[in-house]
Amino acid sequence: MEDIKKSGIGEEESKLDSKIVIFHGLSDKEAALLMRLIKQNVERPEDFIFAVTTEHSLNWKVKDLIHELKEEHAYFRKNEREKQ
Repeated sequence: MEDIKKSGIGEEESKLDSKIVIFHGLSDKEAALLMRLIKQNVERPEDFIFAVTTEHSLNWKVKDLIHELKEEHAYFRKNEREKQ
């Protein structure tokens, strides 16, 4: 938890129950369709983090990838709130 605090991720974003969906081998169109379907059929779509694998991310440890995705998600959520 200490590393998460140092990285600027708030308590809300650091919960262990994060819902992360990583797509691999899908076209952009397929990934977008599946993201829409998931968001339309869950109670709190804003709790989901979506990602598509890249050549770079395929070489990461899962825990490092999850940490990076949480940081990005927190950053974008914070910026969205500040714009409102």
